[in-house]
Amino acid sequence: MPNNLRVVSTQALNDILRDIINNPETWIENKELMTVLKSQSKLAKWENVELKIIGCSLNTLKSCANKLLSDGFDGMDLRRNNALLAIEREVTKKLLPKPGSRGALEAKVKIQVTQIKALKARNMLLCYHIIELQSLTEDAISSCSSKEVIIRNQRKLSVIHSKLSAYSENDLI
Repeated sequence: MPNNLRVVSTQALNDILRDIINNPETWIENKELMTVLKSQSKLAKWENVELKIIGCSLNTLKSCANKLLSDGFDGMDLRRNNALLAIEREVTKKLLPKPGSRGALEAKVKIQVTQIKALKARNMLLCYHIIELQSLTEDAISSCSSKEVIIRNQRKLSVIHSKLSAYSENDLI
């Protein structure tokens, strides 16, 4: 194959990858392209006369890309991955229910229920740690030798108890 055809093909492939990243909505109907973007070797072997892309071996594409592109084949491979992600995101957008629709609201409720359950579990764990800290504090206060220190620390602990009771955490006191 003449070298200038390989150059044109590599540049066209690079331009298409950039276009897919910037305009994935125009490419989501092309199922063949989705398959091609999934691997380096499939991308190298892909042929499309309309787009001026000629298939070749992966090593040929790598060497040509390394010569032609400032970021070489690594940059082209990064664009391949980004193009695939862009198309997948666009496909996912089309599958999602419209905002404000019943389906979207039900999905949002499910997410919020899961978040609430996680917050409740975290809250229970924090309450447990507060109870442990109160017990340790009371033990530390009672082990002091000075009456003055004991009274001062008991006052501080009673302030903490009153703050907790203000937040309706009565079972922690």
